[in-house]
Order: sequence, then C-alpha cells, then structure tokens
Amino acid sequence: QYNNALARYLYMKGNTDELPYVIRTLGRTYPASYSYLKKEPFWTESVRQAFKKGLEDAIRAEISVRNSHMILSAVFADEKNWNGAIFHYQEALNHQAFQNNSGNYIQLGHLCLKDKQFEPAENSFLHALEFSTSREKTFEKLYSVYRAEGYPEKFYAFYHKAGEYFVLSYETDIVVARCLADLKEYEQAKQVLKDLNQKYASPQA
Repeated sequence: QYNNALARYLYMKGNTDELPYVIRTLGRTYPASYSYLKKEPFWTESVRQAFKKGLEDAIRAEISVRNSHMILSAVFADEKNWNGAIFHYQEALNHQAFQNNSGNYIQLGHLCLKDKQFEPAENSFLHALEFSTSREKTFEKLYSVYRAEGYPEKFYAFYHKAGEYFVLSYETDIVVARCLADLKEYEQAKQVLKDLNQKYASPQA
C-alpha cells in the first residue's frame, strides 16, 4: 500500500523519473496490485513496461513465481499478445501444479481460443473436465467461452471429442441442443431434445 500511495504522490507531483522505479518495485513485491494500478491515471506504456520488469524480477528471484506468471499473462492478454499470455499462464500452471483446478484450464484454453489455437484449447478444456467437480457446470462454462469467441461450431466438435473420454449427462446434451440452435441447425437441435425426452421418459404404469 505504501508504494501505491507513493506512486500516486509522484504522479501528482509530476515526478515521472522516479515513478517507473516505484512501479517496478510494486510488480516485484505485490503482483496482485496490477488489477487496480492499470486503472490509475498514471498507467502509461512506460509504467506498464516497468511493472512487467518487476514481475520478471520476481520470477528470477523466485518470489511468488506462480502468481507472477499469472499476472504477466494478464498483462500480455490486455495487450492482446496472446502468445505471451499463453506462455506465462502455462508457466504458472507448471509451478505448484497441485494447485491447478478446472478454472485454470478453462482460462488457458480461453487464451488459446483467442489465438485460434483450437487443438491446444481442446486439450486444456479436456483437463478442465477432468479436474471438474461438476462436469455439467463446466460444460456450460465451456459453451459460453466458445460462444463468446464466436466458435459455436468448434464447441460442437469438442462435445464429440469429450464424449470419447467422459460419460456425459442429459444436461450436457441440453447444452449441445442450444449450440445447434446457435448454429441454426434447428432440426438437429430438436432431434437431440426429442431423443432426450424418449431416453428419460417415465415408464408407463
């Protein structure tokens, strides 16, 4: 908090010479400060580069390595440098891998999608399903990711690939029906729902 307050003070005083040093120190000692620093009026290209150098300092010094890589990934993503974002996020997952969870692999796959790396995205999403405590909810999230990036047809292909590794529930098929509707494959969507109704219909007394 001290360095953040100091950065604001230096900006108000117009001291642009010392500001990058303070920001670099923040990057090294408090990577999470990125979320609010980037909203500050003093957040310029030179300040951003200083913060990135601070994160790199932390990684070299083995200080909060996992978190520093994740924040570096976020910085690169904000710059739309997808290769850099993917590299650093993968590096983050390589450190203290026991902490990895489904959400981590969704994020990594999402970055791959943004860079049109479809196969690596699928592989990350398969890991997301593997680590998931609720595959139905994870499948819903994955559909949202594919849809947000404009690739519902890729999600439909992923659904078939996922079926080779996991037993998918009727809730998953409902998501697929929505995907088909987005693709304007209305007859296929209706057929999926019809098959579900028949499969799970209550037996006649």
